[in-house]
Amino acid sequence: MRLQLAGSFWRRAAGLFLFRRTGLHEGLWLRPCRAIHTVGMGRAIDVVFLDRHGVVVKTVHALPPNRVAWCMRAHSVVELPAFYCSRHAHYPAAVRRAMRQLIE
Repeated sequence: MRLQLAGSFWRRAAGLFLFRRTGLHEGLWLRPCRAIHTVGMGRAIDVVFLDRHGVVVKTVHALPPNRVAWCMRAHSVVELPAFYCSRHAHYPAAVRRAMRQLIE
C-alpha cells in the first residue's frame, strides 16, 4: 500500500478530489482529521479512522458519494478505494506500514 499525505488545511479540504486516479493499493492520509465527506465525489470510498498511535478505531466500508463520516476518537483518516478493507483483511497493518514510510 502507498499513501499520500494531506497535512495542510487546503490539501485536507481537497481530499481525494486532487487524487481522483488513485490505484488499487493507494490512498490518502489526512492528518489531523476527525471527519470527512464525499460530497461531489463520483464513487464510494473506504474510510479508516486512526487514533494518535495509528490504531484503527473505526472503519466505514464503501461510503457512498454525498455522505459524511466522523469519529471523535480519531486523530487522522485514511481514504482508500471502496471495498479495499473487505478484500484485504490485514489492512490495519498495511496502513501502519504505509504511514511509517511517509514519516521516515
